[in-house]
Amino acid sequence: MKKKTGTKLKKGEEAEFVIIEFNKEFKRVVASHTALFKAEEVKHVKAAVKKAASSAAEAKPTLGDANDALQALKDKMDGK
Repeated sequence: MKKKTGTKLKKGEEAEFVIIEFNKEFKRVVASHTALFKAEEVKHVKAAVKKAASSAAEAKPTLGDANDALQALKDKMDGK
């Protein structure tokens, strides 16, 4: 079994697990250590996407910005 750092879990070390399957009839419990990291990674990805989308929306030029830029270009061409 590997830890998040890539090293193997040694005897006596503690680790967190998530129960992903519990079957009372067959007395079976399936636990996952990597499910914790995958869930955490999904949270980070969603946060990064949300942050990127909000920054892209803020940086998006508006018609007013384009109009000002065009007016400045026209003034420059007219020699004003």
